[in-house]
Amino acid sequence: MSLRKLSESQWNLLMAHYGEPETREQWGGTVPNSFEAASANAARAAARTGCFAVDDAAGGWRARRLTVTGMGRDTARDAIRMAEAGEPLPKAIRRALAAHEPGLVLADPDPKIRLDALKHMGMLTDGRLDSFLDDPDPTVRLELVDHTPDDRLHVFGKETDSEVLTKLEYRATGWIADRAVRLFETGSPDAAWLVLRYGRPDAALLRRIVESGLADRACWSLYAPDAAARDGSDRPTLTEKDIRLLLEHGDPDMVGSYLSGWMPDDDPRRERLTETLYDHWAEHGSAGLLERLSLSVEKEMFTPRRVDMILERGSGAATLARLGDGLSSAQVDMLLAYADAHAMDVLYRRRRHGGYTPRQLRLLAAGSPDARRAMREAAGLLARLCSDPTDPDGLGAILATLG
Repeated sequence: MSLRKLSESQWNLLMAHYGEPETREQWGGTVPNSFEAASANAARAAARTGCFAVDDAAGGWRARRLTVTGMGRDTARDAIRMAEAGEPLPKAIRRALAAHEPGLVLADPDPKIRLDALKHMGMLTDGRLDSFLDDPDPTVRLELVDHTPDDRLHVFGKETDSEVLTKLEYRATGWIADRAVRLFETGSPDAAWLVLRYGRPDAALLRRIVESGLADRACWSLYAPDAAARDGSDRPTLTEKDIRLLLEHGDPDMVGSYLSGWMPDDDPRRERLTETLYDHWAEHGSAGLLERLSLSVEKEMFTPRRVDMILERGSGAATLARLGDGLSSAQVDMLLAYADAHAMDVLYRRRRHGGYTPRQLRLLAAGSPDARRAMREAAGLLARLCSDPTDPDGLGAILATLG
């Protein structure tokens, strides 16, 4: 069966109005049941297909109101029969069906059409629910939540996507709490965060989440000893053992949150920052953690001994480079052995008085764009001085360039 050739907008108009009565009562009389096209030109183009007729009484040559002809109704019904029979249809028709006859294209191979059809559906029956639950696209499952009856939400029992889980929690408060252990055991950081935020974990589950390291910052921000007191809740709080473990994990976001704000001398947070913890961070801390520590506790953290510990494992080059003149010549050698161009630039800008050995200068010239540029300028000034020994600014300019 062949169908008439219509544009996508014309198919959309046809599917929207083919089932409407041909006439309607108005002001005590009967008038054509017309509808507006996008413009007068669009109305005339639609009429040329034979599926629509222009209502000339509504505006003359500027008329933009249309009615569906008998041919148009037959064309729409033919397209619907083909969709019901599973026959192939052009995308324009399937997209129009998604908006006006969505049940016919819920299994469309195009995920965008399938999702659009789902958006136009009401509540789904079990059979149709099942066909979407395993869809790999979480956007489809997110939309599916809106079309699932309250008493059937349990079909999402295996869901792991954080956005879908959040929407389920809003649909049915307590949904995450009822499945908190299973969600945590998926090993997903997003799921662990949702359990902490909505799942009302008991002390045992909270400890398991702390030990897992999946959501350290959320553990601290939501379950710190003073958090429950601030909002008056009765949820469990972190023990001292939990807090030490979180700090040892060294998550930059968690440690940054811990160190934020003013810490007076008697603040318990300050008391937990022991020499042992600083050593642990020097031995195991990530580059991100070292960067965060340099913003708050640089003096306490970056002692010469700990800097050596960090250098030996080749971490935090840019952070250590900012110590500049605080590095010994031997430490500069170790840093240059693994520093990237950015770290070398930082070192060159920050180290203004410590000086460099010839080998260090060669490494900087090879790896640091800033150092290479300065050395070229110095070479030019030196050539100028040699050509004109009486130039009073020559030597001073060289010294200023080299710092």
